Amino acid sequence: MKVLVCGASGCIGGAVARLLRERGHQVVEGGRSMPADAGHLPVDYTAGHDAAHWARCLSGKGVDALVNAVGVLLPSGRNTYDAVHARGPSALFDGAAQAGVRRIVQVSALGVGHGPDALRTRYATSKLEADDALRALGATRGIDWAIVRPSLVYGPRSQSAGLFRLMTRLPVIGLPGGGQQAVQPIHVDDVAEVIANMLEHAQPIAREVELAGPRPMRYRDMLAGFRRAQGLGQALWLPVPMPAMKLTAWLAQALPQQALSPDTLTMLEHGNTSKHNGAAQWLGREPLAMDEAVGRRPLW
Repeated sequence: MKVLVCGASGCIGGAVARLLRERGHQVVEGGRSMPADAGHLPVDYTAGHDAAHWARCLSGKGVDALVNAVGVLLPSGRNTYDAVHARGPSALFDGAAQAGVRRIVQVSALGVGHGPDALRTRYATSKLEADDALRALGATRGIDWAIVRPSLVYGPRSQSAGLFRLMTRLPVIGLPGGGQQAVQPIHVDDVAEVIANMLEHAQPIAREVELAGPRPMRYRDMLAGFRRAQGLGQALWLPVPMPAMKLTAWLAQALPQQALSPDTLTMLEHGNTSKHNGAAQWLGREPLAMDEAVGRRPLW
């Protein structure tokens, strides 16, 4: 199978590309700085390309499936939520369907959706636009699709995991609202394995699938896990009132980081756990717990 992986230089896209190659598939890496050759495709969602452009790019290339793992936690310059999460992917999906791509896997996020409990942040609503566009293509063009909605993803190249590593090396660790928020982190290798299994699945999928770790935990306990992974002892935990944390998140948008913002803080407050975790079904096993991953798989 020949698979175009958009966002191949990122955390999830990179893991998907590596695993597909290990399984013997041909991978075309898509990304903004990629050359235009047999193994790469320039994919810049901020360039304003329409579906016809992507249809021309993919026609005759023999691409069987597409994975979109492009995303930004914090917008900056041309990297707006609308361009990177909504208009860009939607045009690519349409063009890919015109070019004969048979299956598309869209990496969305846990909490995105139309239900009353869904997130209403700019990040979430922009992701939802591309999700809806892909679903519509399935109905009108007959293309098979899957939308994966992972919880907080940790592992190599994860910007969130990198921030948590730095935070938990400090002797005093701030806890937004006391750190009682519920999270259910999942390792990127498990996410990549689910996506690879979907691409190889013999039957149509056409569904949204939530992905999370084996069980919920407190935000404080997750940070303690990152600290243990670095071989560090006990820290001093400092509860930070949410108003102060919201001001910090607003100010952090001006810093060279891609993890803390009002939207990401809202996602933490909302809770990042799954009621319908599909990870075990698509893995054929339970996803790795964080303590199991320590020493077995890189955490950052």
